[in-house]
Amino acid sequence: MNKLIIKYIVFSMAIVCLLFPLSLLAQDSFSPIKFSGSNRMYGQYSNRQGSFSQVPASFLREELYLQLEVYGIPINTSLFLSTEQSGIRQNINTFNFSINPKQLLLNKAKQKLYKSKPGKFFRKLMSTFSTIQVGTCRPVYSPLILNGISVKGVNIEFTPGIFYSAFVSGKTKKRIQNVSASQQTYEQYLQFGKIGIGKENKSHLFISFLHVKDDENSMIPDSSFYIIEADTIFLPGDTIIHNQDTTFSTIKPQENYIVGAEAKLYFFKKKFFIGGEIAMSSVTHDIDAMDIDVKNDIPEWLGDYFQPKINRSIDYAYSVKSKINLKTTKLSGSYKMVGPGFNSFGTPYLRNDLKTYEARFSQSFLKRKISVSSHFRKSEDNLIDWKNSTTTYTIYGISASFRFRKLPYFVVNYSPYLQSNKSDTRKTENKTKIFNLSSGYSYKIKKINASTNFNYSLQNSEMQFDSEVKIYKTSTFSLYETFNFKIPLSISLIASLSNRDYLEEKTQIYTLGFSGTYRVSEKWRNTFGMRFSNQSSEKIKTGFYINSSFPVWKLGIMNLRAEKNSYLNKVQENKGYNEFILRVIFTKKF
Repeated sequence: MNKLIIKYIVFSMAIVCLLFPLSLLAQDSFSPIKFSGSNRMYGQYSNRQGSFSQVPASFLREELYLQLEVYGIPINTSLFLSTEQSGIRQNINTFNFSINPKQLLLNKAKQKLYKSKPGKFFRKLMSTFSTIQVGTCRPVYSPLILNGISVKGVNIEFTPGIFYSAFVSGKTKKRIQNVSASQQTYEQYLQFGKIGIGKENKSHLFISFLHVKDDENSMIPDSSFYIIEADTIFLPGDTIIHNQDTTFSTIKPQENYIVGAEAKLYFFKKKFFIGGEIAMSSVTHDIDAMDIDVKNDIPEWLGDYFQPKINRSIDYAYSVKSKINLKTTKLSGSYKMVGPGFNSFGTPYLRNDLKTYEARFSQSFLKRKISVSSHFRKSEDNLIDWKNSTTTYTIYGISASFRFRKLPYFVVNYSPYLQSNKSDTRKTENKTKIFNLSSGYSYKIKKINASTNFNYSLQNSEMQFDSEVKIYKTSTFSLYETFNFKIPLSISLIASLSNRDYLEEKTQIYTLGFSGTYRVSEKWRNTFGMRFSNQSSEKIKTGFYINSSFPVWKLGIMNLRAEKNSYLNKVQENKGYNEFILRVIFTKKF
């Protein structure tokens, strides 16, 4: 068993043994100390792995959550373990210790606890913090700089009065070595700081700093991963044998510095605000690369700390947004530009070389019985004309809803989409128009509560490659029916018909579904269902499931689900499958 898992299990057992006696002190609603928690075990067995999925067919997960409440301040411990943990991937197993000081001010029912001296001390101390986390954290402080990546370390937000500060420190990646070149990873460490005046949800001015660096000594790349056997090329009358140079595949240790500033101003009791953020990023793509001699260009202390390299890239990003929030009217707009050389290891999924305009509007009438909304967004890349082509995305739409009492509701949406790619020699366009109409009505049939819902969607796509045009069209009609009986039984039915037209090929897909829920008691619930789909009698899918949730004496709640799915493909027989899935979930609260 993984040593880390053993450590977590031993630590969790120690926490339980240490804190469980404290629950005995919770004899009344105003006890200064309370203890609670839950444990959830989730297991799955299947005879096949899901299509296009990296989740294994069978796995086991463990989730442990503990909460110790001292004078109304919740001190939380969470643990997640999974058999999906692998040495060739980043950690799935996590452990976290946190304190939620905000709960202190929200829980007015426990104000009596703060009249004692210990209570007053805890209240005063905790009111200066917004976040205290130790272990695996996912800090969210900026969409440009640090936004939800996993950090194994500490995350603290200290906010006394109008002063604001935040600090994050820890490891973001573990070393992965004995795998192919593209999967190897250095250990990576992150330092983040944020300081300023004001509150996050009020007018403020903050300055941020991020430093992320690979530990170049944590991994020694194995040269055998970067040598490809001799490549043989056969030419008319000749044969050439040569060794390919694959050094470009070698993983290099990197370093990232970011300095940023953000500001937000609220007016008219938060009915209007305007804010923005700007960040400057510097990325060294190889820490071991040659230094640049800048002794005469920058101060010596700055050169020692930010030693420039020959492969360093520097760029910036910024965003501006504003919003008007009235009782029945909402209007917002934003603009974001991310330079082609801007990279943040704290937001690895942020797309660079992109500028985006966005606007949204909504208006309601007759006490929100009628509402209308619209949106517009346009994005464009190739900001410095360094690519062979420029891609532009334009999305806009309008929707309206009508919801009057004792009448059917109606919701209408229309959303065109245009993607254009232009170069000096070629132009490609993808125009898509989506129309959607939904309606429904709830009524009674004697003692049965029933609901009927209808949905129609139409999608027209036109793909143009230079002078060649391809048209794709699909329309779908769906009908949903629900019955709630006086006995603890509810039944749902679904039927849909989809027509697809692509080039000269026309396809029809019929779908039928049935599901029901029966409650034996308040704690014993059973659900069952089946689904059938037929695509032009060539591709047939069937599936059914049964699910039961019930208490196991006083130990906890057991949830069992068995599922059987089959897919018959008469065109490509090797694509068909039969799968069986069994899921078991056991939850214990204490």
